[in-house]
Amino acid sequence: MYITNEDKLIEIFIDCDDFCKHFEPIYEKRLLGKNRKPNLRPCLSASEMMTILIFYHLSGMKCFKYYYVKIVQGCMRSHFPKLVSYNRFIGLVPRYMLHIWVFLNSVRATEQCGFSYMDSKKLTVCHNRRIHSHKVFKGIAARGHCSVG
Repeated sequence: MYITNEDKLIEIFIDCDDFCKHFEPIYEKRLLGKNRKPNLRPCLSASEMMTILIFYHLSGMKCFKYYYVKIVQGCMRSHFPKLVSYNRFIGLVPRYMLHIWVFLNSVRATEQCGFSYMDSKKLTVCHNRRIHSHKVFKGIAARGHCSVG
């Protein structure tokens, strides 16, 4: 079965929306400063914001502004009828960063497969003359050599 981008967008939105229905009551209950006046609710819901941000990373585009202005406000306007301007969207992103972080780490977390990637570049901690007096990585780091020397 071939999955289109629209199907993937809808799948991400449904997952985000289900997550927000369970997460937001818990999140609002634990907020500090309950005596504050409530801020105005943005036009976009948390699940819509999360969907746009997650789908950007799946799109393969490098410039978020181009993605938002050309793709989201152009092609995806039917999926997000209450879109805000790019500047307003960027201003709302910090409000939902905790939502996205918890969602990606709990709902969309993948199991580790046992493979790890290492950077093989040398990490110079100190000059060889000062090795015996350097105590920052004592007990953790060991002397070694790289392909250069």
